[in-house]
Amino acid sequence: MNNTPLPDAIQDGTRCQRCGHYIGDGQGNGKPRSCVGCASGSGGNARYELRRFNDPELYVVCREVTPAEDINDLVHAMKIAMLEHNGIGLAAPQVGSDLRVIIVGCVSSSGTLFTVMVNPTVTKISDRTSFDYEGCLSFPGVRAWIKRQKHVKVAYTDELGVEVERNLFGLEARILQHELDHLVGICLVGSEWRRQLILNPSAEAIR
Repeated sequence: MNNTPLPDAIQDGTRCQRCGHYIGDGQGNGKPRSCVGCASGSGGNARYELRRFNDPELYVVCREVTPAEDINDLVHAMKIAMLEHNGIGLAAPQVGSDLRVIIVGCVSSSGTLFTVMVNPTVTKISDRTSFDYEGCLSFPGVRAWIKRQKHVKVAYTDELGVEVERNLFGLEARILQHELDHLVGICLVGSEWRRQLILNPSAEAIR
């Protein structure tokens, strides 16, 4: 999903100063640090290039990530794609992967930070909705007026393997729902362009 630009650098001592990718244990001592991809100037991985328009990989139904799978290169490539194309959200099929991985841009006082979600599942959903225009990095120039839930609760594993459950509101909730659509092959353009939020069967309504 695209909307507002991301900052040129994200520095907290544990992440790459360019793409925000996790690279260490926080012992940066205030010095700029870079992940291998950004330090070498290679940026993204050629295997994971941004897919656009009629690419069939945009319409796949993604599978769960298993504990044995290394998604480091995939996550890095997704972050680079977001930085290079001013994205605030991205799903793995948009770079040619069939894994259930998304990134949500979280806006804070220090800029926009990346929240990596592996195997995300909506567990609760609000009955309150709103309409807004949405764009997509895979469909540049296209906008759609889409209805979304204002508040969702999502469970996922982060890029370090930690299980997380969070409540998302407003723009973050909209980004999440947009990216979840991608994981089941639902895009702004195509034979099934209309949004279809896939919920965990045990998802509860948020009152």
